[in-house]
Amino acid sequence: MNVKWGVLSTPCIDLDAKKLYVVAWTSKDGSVAAAVHELKEVDITTGAITNSLLIQANAASQTAPGKTPVKLTSSKQKQRSSLLLTSPTFNGQVRKTLFIPFAMTHEDGDPTHGWLVAVDLKDFKITAAWCASPNGTGVGIWQAGQGPAADQNNAIYLMTGNYGVEDQHGNAIAPAAGDLPESLIKLEYTLSNNGTGKLAPVAESSSNPGVRQLAPALGTAGTIAERLLPVPCSVPWSWSAAVGARLAASSASAAS
Repeated sequence: MNVKWGVLSTPCIDLDAKKLYVVAWTSKDGSVAAAVHELKEVDITTGAITNSLLIQANAASQTAPGKTPVKLTSSKQKQRSSLLLTSPTFNGQVRKTLFIPFAMTHEDGDPTHGWLVAVDLKDFKITAAWCASPNGTGVGIWQAGQGPAADQNNAIYLMTGNYGVEDQHGNAIAPAAGDLPESLIKLEYTLSNNGTGKLAPVAESSSNPGVRQLAPALGTAGTIAERLLPVPCSVPWSWSAAVGARLAASSASAAS
């Protein structure tokens, strides 16, 4: 690992399977253009790599008509937030699923996007991906390195960072439809009989509805879903979830 490449996020361990899951950012020739993100499965009893998966995704299902779907571009992405391992049940079967959040190497001057990618560990394949800014730019999932949270109903909770779109005067503008900057978001993950998954937001609450200011404190900490309480979605900021968000006015970047 050199100053550019390696493991930036916290891996996770499946103790029952005795496997560790970690995402590595590498380049075969050392150039940023050739950068890739790969998920590695490691046997913790031997240290051997038992599986590897190249992480790729696009936002075709989220993109506005007439626009070219954005893609997860490893040369522009930073996988900083911790991985999340869950064990949802679909069609009577437990399907262990790994969720991989992404932010970006930079937020201005070049289109970049936040992502959440779902990997089914039984088939070791990507089953779903959700883009936080399919029609804009920015909106990374940082959380100061903390991972998303999950509840007993397969819902995933996370917070997003600032928008990367401004007007000609450098002022923040209202996000395009489907873009969710500076928000606490609840996503539902489903898996069909044919192994195709879907990640979709079912509730969201912004720290500043309408025009979301650049780089406030929201998104600089993680979320904790309380498993013992129901999680209603009708009233913003009153979900029965313990939200590790610092909402004080701040100009600190969510990337720090």
